[in-house]
Amino acid sequence: MLVQRTQVQWLPALARWATSVLGAALLAVLGSLSSASAQDTPPPAQVQELVKLLDDPAVRSWLEQARNGQGAPAASGRVADSAKMASRLSGVREHLRVVATALPRFPAEMRQASGLLLQELKDRGLFAIVALIGVFVALGYGSERLFWRTTKHTRTWIGRHPMATVADRLRMIAMCLGFGLTLVAIFGLGSIGALLLFDWPPLLRQVVIAYLVAVVLFRLSLVLGRVVLVPDGTAELGDPERFRVVPMPAENARFWHRRLALFAGYWAFGHATVDLLGVFGFGPDLQDAAAYILGLGLLGIALEAI
Repeated sequence: MLVQRTQVQWLPALARWATSVLGAALLAVLGSLSSASAQDTPPPAQVQELVKLLDDPAVRSWLEQARNGQGAPAASGRVADSAKMASRLSGVREHLRVVATALPRFPAEMRQASGLLLQELKDRGLFAIVALIGVFVALGYGSERLFWRTTKHTRTWIGRHPMATVADRLRMIAMCLGFGLTLVAIFGLGSIGALLLFDWPPLLRQVVIAYLVAVVLFRLSLVLGRVVLVPDGTAELGDPERFRVVPMPAENARFWHRRLALFAGYWAFGHATVDLLGVFGFGPDLQDAAAYILGLGLLGIALEAI
């Protein structure tokens, strides 16, 4: 790689040196021809026209720029850009062809993946799997509910705190954000605790972890949207207008909060699904195909919102 870079760096200097030598040699030959022809016979008309052309100041300026490496590479640059664009378009076309060719294999790969997961569940036992999932949900949701109940007085204090100044308003909005992030963190820690306490089947563990990350990302988007837009009030916070960062009617705030949450949740679960395809042995071409198909859903959500 170092040698290739060095060669690429020397190419412009080599081109300038070759142009300079060629121009000097051409001028010397033409000068000798003109001197010889002056003593013997007059040169042909084509040679005389070439000598006049070389005596032109514009031509001499162009040759001088070419020797210094500044001569009209604009056309070659445009040609290089068009060649790069054509190469990229060819690469995209080839990639789409590979993805389209892989689509017929998708049902067979899905059957194989579901067979692997079902076999793992049968080996462990249906009751044991249901118990594991139940403990997982109970620890995550239960720890979150416990935190919510124990912080009722804090939420009431935030809702009744005066907001006479900008500093007060920013402080209360920051506390709402911190409260929401803490709630999501406790849910995540409780769920991870269920993963650490028990022995999970390998494939099921990866499925649970992937979708747990998707749920956490979805919950974070809900928290951020609720802090910025405040679509609805609560018994503790009261009027949502006091906390809304972006000034807009309540109807608009609810509209955008639902659409943004749907977009973020769809993206999180779709991303987890595409990653799990690789875990179950799907090739990169099938993963790309699944990502493109799921991406149509994101496009539909955006178009519906607009």
